[in-house]
Amino acid sequence: MNGEHRAIRWEVSTSEASHLSGLSQGYITSLLRHGKLTGRREGSQWLVDRDTLERYLGRDAPIDRQYRYAGHLLSRAGQAFGQGKHTEAALLYQEAIVRYDQWRNIGIYPGAVARNNLASIYLEQQRYPEAEALLKEALTTAENGSDHYHALLVAVLMHLQAVYTHQERFAEAEACVRRLLEIRKQKPDAPSDEVIRLQVTLAQLLLKQQRYAEAESLLKQQLTLAEQQFGPNHPALFANVHALIQLYTALGKDADMLPLLRRSVAFFEQVLGSEHPQMASLLDRLGQAYETQGLDGEAEACYQRALVLAEQGVDQATVARLLSTLSMFYLQRGHSVEAEPLLARLLPLAEQLPDATYAEDVVTMLTFLATSHVDQRQYAEAEPLLRQALDYVEQRWGSEHQSVVSILILFCHLLYVQERYAEAEPLLLRALAITERERGPEHSEVAALLYGLVQLYHARRKYREAKPLYERARSIDEQGAIPQQTDAVTMLSQVAARYIARGQYPEAEPLLKRALLLIEQIEGPEHPLAAAVCQNLAELYAEQERYEEAETFSRRALALFPQVLGPAHPKMMAILYRLAQICLGQEKYAEAELLFQRVLPLMQERLGADHPTAALIMSELAQLYKAQGRFAKAEPLMKRVLTIAERGLGPEHLTVATVLSDLALLCLLQGKETEGITYSQRALDIRAQALGLDPTDPLALFKHALEQGAWAPHTPDGRRRTVD
Repeated sequence: MNGEHRAIRWEVSTSEASHLSGLSQGYITSLLRHGKLTGRREGSQWLVDRDTLERYLGRDAPIDRQYRYAGHLLSRAGQAFGQGKHTEAALLYQEAIVRYDQWRNIGIYPGAVARNNLASIYLEQQRYPEAEALLKEALTTAENGSDHYHALLVAVLMHLQAVYTHQERFAEAEACVRRLLEIRKQKPDAPSDEVIRLQVTLAQLLLKQQRYAEAESLLKQQLTLAEQQFGPNHPALFANVHALIQLYTALGKDADMLPLLRRSVAFFEQVLGSEHPQMASLLDRLGQAYETQGLDGEAEACYQRALVLAEQGVDQATVARLLSTLSMFYLQRGHSVEAEPLLARLLPLAEQLPDATYAEDVVTMLTFLATSHVDQRQYAEAEPLLRQALDYVEQRWGSEHQSVVSILILFCHLLYVQERYAEAEPLLLRALAITERERGPEHSEVAALLYGLVQLYHARRKYREAKPLYERARSIDEQGAIPQQTDAVTMLSQVAARYIARGQYPEAEPLLKRALLLIEQIEGPEHPLAAAVCQNLAELYAEQERYEEAETFSRRALALFPQVLGPAHPKMMAILYRLAQICLGQEKYAEAELLFQRVLPLMQERLGADHPTAALIMSELAQLYKAQGRFAKAEPLMKRVLTIAERGLGPEHLTVATVLSDLALLCLLQGKETEGITYSQRALDIRAQALGLDPTDPLALFKHALEQGAWAPHTPDGRRRTVD
């Protein structure tokens, strides 16, 4: 009881005293009557003085009394943990450990049990270093004990494996799992499904270490054994099947993955029923696998069936996701007629849902449809789509948002090809003004818009207005000092860009490689012009999460550009920033950190310390530190991001709520509970106000989060599919 907070009441009833001490009420009454405890009668009840109760059970009490009390502390801690009172349970475990450590001969085993149980609380609280220290002490005890310690040894190793996995120390986690498997092999009565789970965990750890061949061999072997033991449709098999799906996804072995996905879908149809709404996500995943194999008919059937099932449920986010998926599927294949009604159904849903992803999908598809009509010279059909996209973006993000620019440019092109120059001019001027403000007056995008205006003025024979714009655009180009491309390279790059915009990466890759080969043959491999194509290839591979290839070309571009650009040139900063993200995608944290630290001051110097782009870099650097468990370094960065977000967006903006949630987690991970709860509550209040929910009803907030697709599955490569 010494480790508990002092009670506000100095006296407790005999019932409460019994709960605190583990002594029976009758025994406590006897102690009171004999004067061994201090108390007083109040009517027919005794009230016990807590100080004398603590002294009675204290360090000077007989060992047998203290030992029984330590066991009671363990029992109370277990009850508190079962009731979700983790802070109370942790205090009780801590006091029990102090007590047991006095008696190394008789308290060593229960002390190790208390350490293991306290570590499980720290594990849930993500206090991994503290959990690890406790578990290592408990492991020493369990390893040196008799067979009586077997259950403790298993529990400690399982907790240690979890601690190491959460810290991405996969080799150490693997060693724990292998020891657990050895222990299970020594126990012939060990449950078979438990052994299967351990084997799957081992395979997943091998996968994390990119030891794909070992993981595949292990999973295939275990699947065969499990099928022989349990049959082909036993639930115990499907953790193994899921792990194999993950493996083949990582390896890009879509053909090997397909039969496993089909098997998984068939199994869950038996369990849930073929018409259950949860089947929608499984069918969506199967459709994606068919699509990557070029089996469009099968993919379309899966998507359509998934959409029908989702519409039978209440999860509107899933419906929106599937409408978006199927619309994009049709658009990528030029089936505009099938896509347009789906898009019309998606529009009202995207407006209702707070997730901006669906709104972005709507804009992407509207502009894609419009572009398709323009390519076919169906200008009358394209114009209302672009007007709809422009209105939608302005209503969702404001008339000055950068997303407006791309739509304005498409609109200008549409008007230009119809020779409606007077209508195109104000739109292009508006796009220029937004870009100058967001990108800076010397940005290459500004030069591109200036060239567009020059072309427009020439068409209207306004040569005097065109001349200064042309000179300014040329000046920006000369500052960049990138040589003009040959016609062939330009053509190849433009066609490749169009394929990339549509997500048709396999078609874009050979074009960019051909462009690079032309430059190398004509100008040589070290020519600065090769840098632009290398960076385009890096972007292509990064979009596909082929990070090793992306890093190779990004580093080559980074090596070539300094020959003609200064270290603070916008293009150099963009390459450094992208390379940092590529390294982060490969979990090369040290390299990513150096790159982020290099680009952040350059970006702050160019755009200003409070610019949103600088805040974005700070946020990504903070996430990097958090992934490494360096919470103290992440916290001040996120506080700076919070200040910038509040100043730029207002204190009640949903983006501010997201930053507050990140800060809350960082504080809680460091044990700063008061500060973390304050940030978390403020984030909840902002979201509740924005969503029109009761901030005192956490269940309603949680339900709303689930309904917005918090568990929506991703495509097999882990990213949402987009068509730009």
